[in-house]
Amino acid sequence: MRSLPVSNVGAAALIPLVFAAARSPAWAQTEAGGLPAPAPAPVVVPAPRPILVTVNGDPVVFAGQSPVEQEGTILVPLRGVFERLGAGVQFAAATKTITAVRGATTVTLRLGDPNAFVNGSARPLAVLPQVLGGTTLVPLRFVSEALGARVAWRRELRTVAITTGAPTANELPMPPGTGPVLGTVTGLFPESGSLTLRVPGGANNRVPLEAGALLLVKGSDDGSETSQPLATLQPGDQITITRDDKGRGSVLRVRTDQRRGPLKSVAPGPDGGTTVTLTDGSVVEVVSGAPVTMSGRSLAIGEIQNDETLIIRLDSTKRGVGIAVATDDDPNPVPPIKIEIAQITQNSGGRTLRAGDTLAVTITGTPGVRATFSVPGASEIESVALTESAPGVYTGETTIPKDITVQQARVQAALFQGDFRTPAAFAEGSFNIDAAPPALESTSPEANSKTTNTRSAIYGTYTDPGSGIDPKATRIELDGRDVTAQSQITDSFFSFKPVADLPLGKNTVVVAAKDTAGNQVRREWTFTVTAPTNPITSLSVTPDDEPLLGAGATLTVRIQASPGGIAKFRIGGAVADQPMPEQAPGIYIGGYTVKPGDSASRVPITVLFRPATGPAISQVSGARVTLAAGAPETPIIDRPQSGASVGPTVTITGRAAPGAMVRLKLVYQGKVVVIATQGILFDADVKTGPDGKWSTGAVELSVPGSVAGVTFIATAAVADSTGKLSGTAAVKFKK
Repeated sequence: MRSLPVSNVGAAALIPLVFAAARSPAWAQTEAGGLPAPAPAPVVVPAPRPILVTVNGDPVVFAGQSPVEQEGTILVPLRGVFERLGAGVQFAAATKTITAVRGATTVTLRLGDPNAFVNGSARPLAVLPQVLGGTTLVPLRFVSEALGARVAWRRELRTVAITTGAPTANELPMPPGTGPVLGTVTGLFPESGSLTLRVPGGANNRVPLEAGALLLVKGSDDGSETSQPLATLQPGDQITITRDDKGRGSVLRVRTDQRRGPLKSVAPGPDGGTTVTLTDGSVVEVVSGAPVTMSGRSLAIGEIQNDETLIIRLDSTKRGVGIAVATDDDPNPVPPIKIEIAQITQNSGGRTLRAGDTLAVTITGTPGVRATFSVPGASEIESVALTESAPGVYTGETTIPKDITVQQARVQAALFQGDFRTPAAFAEGSFNIDAAPPALESTSPEANSKTTNTRSAIYGTYTDPGSGIDPKATRIELDGRDVTAQSQITDSFFSFKPVADLPLGKNTVVVAAKDTAGNQVRREWTFTVTAPTNPITSLSVTPDDEPLLGAGATLTVRIQASPGGIAKFRIGGAVADQPMPEQAPGIYIGGYTVKPGDSASRVPITVLFRPATGPAISQVSGARVTLAAGAPETPIIDRPQSGASVGPTVTITGRAAPGAMVRLKLVYQGKVVVIATQGILFDADVKTGPDGKWSTGAVELSVPGSVAGVTFIATAAVADSTGKLSGTAAVKFKK
């Protein structure tokens, strides 16, 4: 079997879109041992014709600079086309900003910026807006399509055709992107370098193709992939298309029937076709005009030599519709294919998810690999496996577990093939997870306590790490009576003050509270009202008259009670169990100096007293105190340390006050070419434990490949119950 010269073989020349001529006479003469052909005359390449732009068939005349082509993108003078489209155009020289407005659509670009904005939403640009010859040039296709027009590039005529009417079914452009697309072939147009594809859901899209696009066919007879002429594509073929960084189809994969084997003979066939017999005895009727290639070069079917190995593409009627001749240099060409994610969708709809809700995820991408998804910040939702429900379509779901909260959660997904995985990618849109009920804290009177105060106030505080308390959903019962309407209820505390004496003996309190996501907490407890033999004969607070105390101010609590007891006091739910030493027989005095970050609004002072003999009792003062000591203390980030280098993931840990709410953010910074850029990798609130420690869990450090000089910055700040923020702790590190 013959092999082509090395200059004619290579991955880049496997299946060119426009096929070359048959084997040259010079090549045949050299192969037969004759003299090499004379050196060809120098080729003079004419200058390309100017680019013509039409709008609804009418040519656009540009004054000065004409349109240019850069990296496959047509750039046009700022005003000419867009004013013809009915758009108002402005250029702000001070900010180098271009604005085009058509109807309800506003497109904004800035010279040197790799992103444009359509109604405020960022869109990447393949080529930057720029100034050439004193004229501002902008990408034609992007802005025209953003303004509602359709753009077609007719390369053979070097003409850009813009239309503003309703598109036909075959003219819908493929949505932008570089990931794989799957669908059914509806038409092939080699003269314009494109095909039409019906994607799932029914839309019919025109997909541009690279000049060297490869068609790889997987036959049912041997399970391997072989290259085939692009022209062998048939309407109805199920195809997966890998796109390059300009959105053009670069590798086309089709699963269909084919025959492979050495050629035995060729003979005329029916309807002007050819009968091909292979050495294994199988016979294939090849249709008239079926393309034949060898390492990307077009051949006549009569040029195939006996014993050369053929791969014959068959249609649904088992007729041959294309032939590829294998060579020693590439008997089964399969280029390395990058695993890619085209799209990630999730079903949250931006709503808050509760325990038991289902989070469903769909990934579209490279077929035949493994897929997982996670929710950063929720360690219970990590590496959830998805199932390939259709070629390249992976679906899966998880049930939201109890007792987790994540603010601004995003679905992160990846594809795996062996040891290789795609960079992590995120689904569009964020949502909140609130699967933890509120926490009731610092209830008064305490459960199982005794008091002689027959009008003891029912009081408590609550917190919620997720969506926050819904005051309207709080219900309070006392001894079976609903006293909600007579209570003071806010998003941080509740209080009921009886207007009549409580009965002696046990009294039962039931409090039910919900957060705005609907998670509920319910607590029931009892306290006992005893006859007024209270060992506490007096209780005073200094200063009184509802003081407003800042940092450094001192509050003093004094009681007179039976000697030899133990006393302590608390300030609402903000300050607990402050000792009150016995200064003289029966005189107990305690104090508290307000610390920076203390925060409470009109809370009572509760004294807890345990006499030398008898049960402990609690007594609530009539005074209310407000602590307003500024922002909480700044948290500490323990790991990673500034300047550290970490792996592909990072776990951020630190310390703050026990039970504090820490607002965490992780961002990356870098440059695309010379333009500074940044993005958010993690943004959530984390509550510290009883020891004051917090942790994010593993966070994927995934950034776009175009970003260079990447630095990661983690920040943390504490928010108190009133929303005040502490100072910000920050560390910088690298991957």
